[in-house]
Amino acid sequence: MKNTLINTLNKAPLAAMLLALLAVTAAREIALFTSFAGNGADTALAVAFALALVIAKPLMAAAAKQQSRRKNKPLAAACWLLVVPLLLLSVASTIAYFESAYQVQATAEKQNSSAYQNTAALIAGKQKTAEQLKRTAAEAERAGNSWNAGELLRESRAIETEVQALQQELATMPAAATSAATVSGDRLGGWRWLAWAAVAVVADLLQIVAVLLLNEQRKEQNSRQNSEQKTEQKAQNKTAENKQTEQPEQNKKQNGEQKQGNSVAPGEQTAGNWLADQISTTGQLPTVREAKAAGVNYGSYTDQIQQLLAAGVIQQKASGKGWMVAAV
Repeated sequence: MKNTLINTLNKAPLAAMLLALLAVTAAREIALFTSFAGNGADTALAVAFALALVIAKPLMAAAAKQQSRRKNKPLAAACWLLVVPLLLLSVASTIAYFESAYQVQATAEKQNSSAYQNTAALIAGKQKTAEQLKRTAAEAERAGNSWNAGELLRESRAIETEVQALQQELATMPAAATSAATVSGDRLGGWRWLAWAAVAVVADLLQIVAVLLLNEQRKEQNSRQNSEQKTEQKAQNKTAENKQTEQPEQNKKQNGEQKQGNSVAPGEQTAGNWLADQISTTGQLPTVREAKAAGVNYGSYTDQIQQLLAAGVIQQKASGKGWMVAAV
């Protein structure tokens, strides 16, 4: 349980980074695809298509790595070939997003500048004046004053020429960058496309590497668990072997203790030998009194009685009191 928790915590930052990058990439591709949609159905299909392609990229990379490990080179190569266009599509979507955002922000900042607004107001005023001159010229023409109408039209055309120049100036008018997007874009100039591409490539490569690292961590975890299980199994087997080895030693020790318990003090006979010898010689089982007279203590006598009973040499009498030599 502890190892599982540690492995989860180790994977969490990498998994969080992967999910964040996938979400951002998915949003960029969805924005690109839906820009071509003309209705609700097309938009839904575009969203599903974009999500599928975003998910396919890291999955194909992981599959390529797995097939390479299995020595399946054709399938691994096919997976890597699929990763390349998916990567290019994702990079293109991110570049389009950054450039679009830059253009929108730059246009908004330029239009909000005082110089732009003043020029736009001047253009609007001149266009209004030119239209008024044209209307006055038309009225003069209807009244039969052709010379006056012609002068008004020439003046109107002069104003329109000025308006065209002002419009061109307005289109190329630089604006003071106020946001991080326009400041960085203006600084980079034409090189900003490379900056957008670099960011896009890094984001997509991080996704692929994150998936491969998570797979490696999962494999290492499985390998470690298998190793721990094998080690535990070996320890259990060793414990069982030790118990099997210790059992005969314990039996020997118990037998030794039993023999030690049956030992007698110097001068006393050992019941085991004496009773067996007496039965062999006389064919009769000596009584307790006879054994005591021969120097055999009561403890040794009773112990050997049990051994002779177990060996079938003697048996208990039918009355249940005392023993006798078993019939051969």
